[in-house]
Amino acid sequence: MNRRLIDNNSSQRLRRIKLFLIDYNEILKSILLDLNGINTKKYEHYLWNIISRYRYNIEGVIPIIPLVINDSRIKMSLNLILRSIASDIITSYYLMCFYDNKKAPTIALRNELDILSTEHIIFLKGVKDIELDRKKSKVFEDELINLQERLFNNDGKIKNKKELRKTSEDVYLEILKEFNSGKFITEQQKIDTIKKISPNTDLKELYARYKYYSQFQHFNLMSKRIIENDLTVNIESFDIILRNLVESIEYILLISDLSNKKHIKELKRIMYLLD
Repeated sequence: MNRRLIDNNSSQRLRRIKLFLIDYNEILKSILLDLNGINTKKYEHYLWNIISRYRYNIEGVIPIIPLVINDSRIKMSLNLILRSIASDIITSYYLMCFYDNKKAPTIALRNELDILSTEHIIFLKGVKDIELDRKKSKVFEDELINLQERLFNNDGKIKNKKELRKTSEDVYLEILKEFNSGKFITEQQKIDTIKKISPNTDLKELYARYKYYSQFQHFNLMSKRIIENDLTVNIESFDIILRNLVESIEYILLISDLSNKKHIKELKRIMYLLD
């Protein structure tokens, strides 16, 4: 099949985004090096782990951009990574709803982190059950034991969301009670919670782009047409994701209350590349 070329404006825009991401990722590496080894009492290090995920995903995006310029259908691979970034941005804002740098760490924040861990726990239990190599299985088993006290009931079953939230502050329990069904916290539940706790945080556009990228994750009868569509919506969505990513990182650094704000200035300095 012939490759699907893109127009000159789209090509130039993608090249500009690539330059931005190369510079931006170098700053992220510097930030993560500076944060490495710092002990935190308010769970900031978990938010820093989200910055690490941004950095690794950006590393994957950069080499894909020239491939998309050469054949627009390769956007499917690009969009799957952008979906992951969009999901992490939503999660970062969700967790920051439970964070207050002027107070002791909220119990609710720890509990929400535990709920996010349950998906991994279910995976670990599944691997432990099917792993034929006992040496590898022992590693998974040890990790499960370390999490046993907080995440498991006495009968060995993983606690559900309501059970894990039992010790959260009353103000959060009231807000979260309608989201106790299901095993995991969905992106929609995160968005709805953010609206209730932090109504000034508008993630409507971000969530719409997350849903757009989700169309590329699974096969359906429209898959071929979606892949072959032009890049107009894709580049529009790419811009929105990147601007939300920038705001998410700046917010994480600000609430971490770091004495050195140089990184925020550096991040703002290269924003012109997105204009």
